[in-house]
Order: sequence, then C-alpha cells, then structure tokens
Amino acid sequence: MTVNDSSNGFSEKDYPDSLVDYYESSPDDTLTIWISECCYAYPLGELDMSSVPYGGPSGFCSRCHDNCIFIKEDEAE
Repeated sequence: MTVNDSSNGFSEKDYPDSLVDYYESSPDDTLTIWISECCYAYPLGELDMSSVPYGGPSGFCSRCHDNCIFIKEDEAE
C-alpha cells in the first residue's frame, strides 16, 4: 500500500517525513521551534510529524525522557 493509495481511507500525506525535510522546505525566517507540552524542553531526536494534524508532532522530551506532544515555541504560555 502506498501513501497515495485511496483505499486506505486517508488522503495524501500532508506532512514531512522528518524534521530535516521540514526545515529544508521552510524559509529561514519561518522556522518552527518545537517544545514539549510537559516540560517546555526541546525534543530528543526526531519528531514524528504524522501526528501534526492531531495537535502537534510527537517525540521524546529531552528533559523527562517521556513520550509527549510538542507545540510551537511561540504558542507556549
């Protein structure tokens, strides 16, 4: 089954495969910095961008080493 296979019930993939792809496709002045919802820390390793449509990318927090959702740095309160 391919990403664009309509028989899986989902539309085409609308997110990058990795943060490297995301940063390379974004202009330098619009880069997004992601921080964890739990500790407001940066991610440890790559983020799973497939969960962006559901609230943000998921990955491991560099402070508590727990799996969590990441939010844009400028949206943190």
